Amino acid sequence: MMKKFDVVIIGGGVAGLSAGIAVKNKYKNKTVLILREEENNLVPCGIPYIFGKLDGEVDKNVKPLQGYIKAKGDLVIDTVKKVNIEKKSVLTLKNGEFGYDKLIFASGSEPLIPKFIKGYDLENTYYVKKSYTYIKKLAKTVNKVKKIAIIGGGFIGLEMADELAMNTNKEITVIEMQPYCLSMAFSEYFGKKAEQALIKKGVSIRNNTKVMELKETENGTKIIFENNDSMEVDIVIFSLGYRPNTKLATDCGLPINKFGAICTDSLLRTEIKDVFAIGDCAQKNDFITGKNINAMLASIAGAESRIIVENLFSVSSIRNCLGTIKIFSTSINGEVFASAGMIMMEAERENVAAFSAVYDGFDKHPKSIPGTAPVRVNLTIAKNSFQIIGVELYGGNSVGEMINVIGTAIQARLNIHNFYTFQMGTQPLLTGGPTVYPLIKAVEKAIRISDTSN
Repeated sequence: MMKKFDVVIIGGGVAGLSAGIAVKNKYKNKTVLILREEENNLVPCGIPYIFGKLDGEVDKNVKPLQGYIKAKGDLVIDTVKKVNIEKKSVLTLKNGEFGYDKLIFASGSEPLIPKFIKGYDLENTYYVKKSYTYIKKLAKTVNKVKKIAIIGGGFIGLEMADELAMNTNKEITVIEMQPYCLSMAFSEYFGKKAEQALIKKGVSIRNNTKVMELKETENGTKIIFENNDSMEVDIVIFSLGYRPNTKLATDCGLPINKFGAICTDSLLRTEIKDVFAIGDCAQKNDFITGKNINAMLASIAGAESRIIVENLFSVSSIRNCLGTIKIFSTSINGEVFASAGMIMMEAERENVAAFSAVYDGFDKHPKSIPGTAPVRVNLTIAKNSFQIIGVELYGGNSVGEMINVIGTAIQARLNIHNFYTFQMGTQPLLTGGPTVYPLIKAVEKAIRISDTSN
């Protein structure tokens, strides 16, 4: 006889596990089943650090299950073969069929495989998969080789390069098709800063470089570029981003958007009753423009899991998804880069009337304190409303929390005049000075710019 659960979740990564815990905490008597393919699940953002700071030990980056098990949630390790919408059931490979009242797709994403590049599937070619088994194999391989090429200069690519370069015996090259790395999230100043941080660590950067083909050689792999130039390495690691994992969803008739993500409304419901989608596999709409965007972040998945639990069994109209704010941050060779919302180059591309305000300061006070780092704040402000709609940040570790402050300001739709009167706590070892707190000084500069334009 088919066992039925109140909630079945397909996928047990950040989105699925967070949703499972949230549902059990709110509805203690509801039965919840998570179906996922591997016993151990990696922390996706922590994968690069396996290859450096975690000394190749994959088990140090496993997301714990204790919270879910303690809440008395059920877990089955199996592959889902089919979803039957009419029957409200999920068929698995080994454990048979499970019924549901509510179904949540949290099937995540998978690496973009460049099948347009000949040799993409050679033996010495790897991808940054979110698979415990796969990454364990890659970690062993990386330990044995010297010359590594990373194709793709986004966050994961640069973080992988930064970690691998901790071993000074390795030769690491990042290959990026765009004029500078991190070009999807930052303007050129910040992207070039990140590159310089890597170069200081001994990493080679090849921008404006298109890979045409990979060829197997006696000792490794030959990479052939568009200009007929080439280089030989031991292994290649592709890091070209991710795409939603939605085959199960499309097979059962759920529509997807142009990015391949499952279409949902602001309550994360699909067009089929009692079926929801969250995380990387689900549609994202930009907070500023409302347009579909391709944004895959664990922080977004976490927020969506909190929204879905409030609307799963009864709709709470005030607890819906108001739109996705992309909030990125990374640390490259000890230098921190972060962006949130719509930065100036995006505003120009989307024809949003905006202006920017740049402030250069420090993250401790006085700046003579050892370990003080310079900070740059580049705010984007809407011209008519003076609303803060985006920011780019560079500096020390304090940038990791400053970006969250601005993310909150964007979601609260604060304008520069509201923000200017905010009371910020300061401490010499932790923040800029009370009279020169970087975010406030950037907002002050924006106000002076707006004064002169009136």
